[in-house]
Amino acid sequence: MKRITLSGTPSEIGYQHGSSAKDKVHLSLNSYERLFRENNGFTWKEAVEKGKFFMNYLEKNFPHLLEEMEGVAKGAGVDFYDILTLNARSEIALTSSKDGCTSLSYSKGNDNDLYIAQNWDWMSDQTGSLIFAEIEGKNHSIRTVTEAGILAKVGSNSHGLGIGLNALMIQDYKEGLPIHLALREILNCTDIDEAHALVRDEKVSAAGNFIMAQDNGETKRLINNEITPNLVTSKGFVDAGALCHTNHFNSEEIKKNVKLTPLENDNSYLRLDRIKQLMNDAIENDKLIDEDVIHSWLSDHENSPMSICRHIQNDDGTVEGITVFSIIQNLTKKTGKIYVGQPCNPSDIFEISFQ
Repeated sequence: MKRITLSGTPSEIGYQHGSSAKDKVHLSLNSYERLFRENNGFTWKEAVEKGKFFMNYLEKNFPHLLEEMEGVAKGAGVDFYDILTLNARSEIALTSSKDGCTSLSYSKGNDNDLYIAQNWDWMSDQTGSLIFAEIEGKNHSIRTVTEAGILAKVGSNSHGLGIGLNALMIQDYKEGLPIHLALREILNCTDIDEAHALVRDEKVSAAGNFIMAQDNGETKRLINNEITPNLVTSKGFVDAGALCHTNHFNSEEIKKNVKLTPLENDNSYLRLDRIKQLMNDAIENDKLIDEDVIHSWLSDHENSPMSICRHIQNDDGTVEGITVFSIIQNLTKKTGKIYVGQPCNPSDIFEISFQ
């Protein structure tokens, strides 16, 4: 995974992203061109037309995100609409194909540290497109792991605000902020109330689950948000609480009122039951939950191949979906680690710091 440091205006940040990770941006474009063709049945040109759907909304409401994407395109030497399409890849691809994650946030109380962590499970060849971006803005700094060309995925900022993502599938999306641009905008927020308003007010265009948490030095907040284009449900805690999520809806309100895409197998349910078991066992036994304990949870192989740490292979030996990276963030200390590959045996480890 390549570490890049970005600063300046949105346009300058984007240009530095595109130019310093040019080869990886092209890898992302090639990967999604193949994904759209093989899994969704349409060409890259057709995908670009779908991506253009979001232009008017972004121009009216989030022009700085367009500026950053334009900068990425110039830096990487590609068309702007290619980068827009990458950043709308969840809306384009995840109505008929799936990505997987196991995410969590935990705080024992006001005298203990607040954590947010997750595995990201996806296509194995996207490992080569990963970047760790350290973004230095006017008002705060951002640390995010993402796929090159995409403005953000999961991470945190210097205000102690962190975000985690679980892909969720429904057939519809609307005019609004694509999932990955919403993640970037949340990382632009200074506090969790501002971030929560972004999703609560139904500005996100498609389905997803956002776990967000913040330690602002006085109060710890944890909020889980199950998002659909027209209905958002949230569950939150102050100071002490535990949240976890995988890749299916748990909200009875959403299940009752939204037409959901059936899952192909029990993978998501098994992972959720297992992470709940691991967390509850630790809590009930009053075990100190720290980075090492959370790392052991994310490395768990119970129910393999449908485990939290995934090493799935098809009969012909090709990989269907694996844990591409894991991230554990201590929002109190503003530190953390990124494990590239499966956390049980990472190919590389990156330290997160705001120093």
